[in-house]
Amino acid sequence: SNSKIRLAFVFIGAGTIGNLINRVFLGGVLDLFRIWNSSSFNLADISNLVGGIMLIFIVFSDGKKR
Repeated sequence: SNSKIRLAFVFIGAGTIGNLINRVFLGGVLDLFRIWNSSSFNLADISNLVGGIMLIFIVFSDGKKR
């Protein structure tokens, strides 16, 4: 549905804007979380990931309904 797609893009947009603000004001993205001493990410990255996963589910679930 349209509201689910909008919500997914809100997550992606918020994450993108969050990372952009960090780059402009801090000179780089501040990573807050670290997994297994290799991957590090922040809240904006999580927002982008959630939005992307939502879009994937929306696309594949809409295809099954038709």
